[in-house]
Amino acid sequence: MREIVSLVRERGARVLAISDDAALLADADTTLPLARAAPEWLTPLTAVIPGQVAALRLARHRGIDVDNPHGLSKITLTR
Repeated sequence: MREIVSLVRERGARVLAISDDAALLADADTTLPLARAAPEWLTPLTAVIPGQVAALRLARHRGIDVDNPHGLSKITLTR
């Protein structure tokens, strides 16, 4: 992940890190530290949920309609 952070920074992006890795968090602009006490099998959930909340808040902050995303249309035909 640290290698990816470097590549993203080279492209001018800000980095938001959701991790329990202190070095990775130190390299990020915005951090969401994870608890280290969670069992390994539970860590995907502890990482995904904060990521989804951050994405939702960022979209709302940018004025994006999260219920009607640009470029995605769903058509359901009922007969």
